[in-house]
Amino acid sequence: MSAGLVTALFYLPAFSGGAWLAESCWKATDGQAFASVLLFMAAGAGLTLLPQAREVLLKNGIETPNMAVQLAHLGWPVLLQPVVAWSVHQYSSRQDLWAGDLSFSLYLVHTPVITAMAVLMPAGGLALKLAMLLISAVLAVALNRWVDLPAELWPRAHFRNPVPIPPAAIAFAPLNSGRKRPN
Repeated sequence: MSAGLVTALFYLPAFSGGAWLAESCWKATDGQAFASVLLFMAAGAGLTLLPQAREVLLKNGIETPNMAVQLAHLGWPVLLQPVVAWSVHQYSSRQDLWAGDLSFSLYLVHTPVITAMAVLMPAGGLALKLAMLLISAVLAVALNRWVDLPAELWPRAHFRNPVPIPPAAIAFAPLNSGRKRPN
């Protein structure tokens, strides 16, 4: 099986869940979100307690030969879909929005950092993992601050936004297109 197909299958459960949430516009209730968290925690505890299922939870890299374990590793968090559907409709503070913006930068930098650190320090261990976490966080903040944010602001500074036409003006435009009568 090709590496691209393996990667596509690997992320299919989470991607399908996200696509379904976006298409359905489901607004989960507080109870559904809470039940989802409890189910997620119970599944995680069950996977931890069963030695044969522990590999699903504590996967040691994408090289795991068992495709079912790989898919289960990403399928298990799909249990949190009600929490995601609930949280999307909650108020977001400036800190939440900043963390969301930062997550994209973190997504971009974490794989190169992990790959480079694994090559430079093949011994591994907790110190290496903490170093990867710290370096990824610093690079993500720098990328967000000096690349992503200016890229978002540049179009606003260089292009004039057209004035939006209210829908009512469009609806009544044919009525106003004729000759005006004097008052």
